[in-house]
Amino acid sequence: ALNYIGCKHGTAKWVNPHTSGKVHVSASHIQVGDCAMVVDNFLSVQRFFTFPHPNSWIAIDLKSYRIKPTGYAIGHQSRYINIDGAHYIRNWLFEGSVDNFKWDLLDARANDKSINFNNPRACFSIKPCSQYYRLLRIRLCGPAELGIYTLSVSCFEVFGDLVWPKELDPPPTTTTTLSFSINKSRSPPPSYTSLVSYPKLFPVVATTPPKDIKPLAQP
Repeated sequence: ALNYIGCKHGTAKWVNPHTSGKVHVSASHIQVGDCAMVVDNFLSVQRFFTFPHPNSWIAIDLKSYRIKPTGYAIGHQSRYINIDGAHYIRNWLFEGSVDNFKWDLLDARANDKSINFNNPRACFSIKPCSQYYRLLRIRLCGPAELGIYTLSVSCFEVFGDLVWPKELDPPPTTTTTLSFSINKSRSPPPSYTSLVSYPKLFPVVATTPPKDIKPLAQP
């Protein structure tokens, strides 16, 4: 879905949807990297991770879009294996919300070693749900590799039924660059119209750690 949004519904060259303002990425705090890395579409040299703190999280506000998710993917840039190997995500929750107050648990992973040096990106399926969400969140529920409480996520993607207001459709074109299938239904859930007018839900991300957090040693 994020790749589809970044390609203007399959009609244009991909642009990072956070950079273009189509979605908004936020984090509990940032030690290395920037929010745009979370929704990049090609895993290369991204290095994004939070300060070491339990319950660290990253969240994505889809703004005018809504999705009924069926799965998601997480990436971890692994070229810095001697430095970042301890940051491989192992314990986390995948959550969804329509209002940034109540969060539904969509998936939970404990000691999951799907992501590693040889497999830096992995896909995960979730149980069927009927809710369309505006907000998605990955939150730590345990330490990363080697017991460090840092959250490292790059090139996050979500799959499912994506809906959007008709006014977001790009101008008609005879060229289609869409290379994957997606449900392009524009039939929004009943509560969709009222959610579009919600104010900005996430504050500007603080890049300084809380007082009880000590920064990791930099390479």
